[in-house]
Amino acid sequence: PEPLTPRELDVLKAVSRGRSNKEIAFDLQMAVGTAKIHVERILRKLTAANRVEATTRAIHYGLIDLDEPGNAAGAAAGQNAGPDA
Repeated sequence: PEPLTPRELDVLKAVSRGRSNKEIAFDLQMAVGTAKIHVERILRKLTAANRVEATTRAIHYGLIDLDEPGNAAGAAAGQNAGPDA
């Protein structure tokens, strides 16, 4: 696949944790529109139709590791925290 930028990788990790664009924007200190653009670019670069497929492809390509602290199951405790948490 086309390489992802370091910021896109940050966003991809957040996507893999099930974070919404609003939550990603809050977590990574960016505008919601910027988060949305990053997600769209990630989907295009990974030729994924949706966030789940992007996460699956990212795991397949070794771009993310679900066992890494802060990803998917490892972030379950913080997953439900809202932007005001």
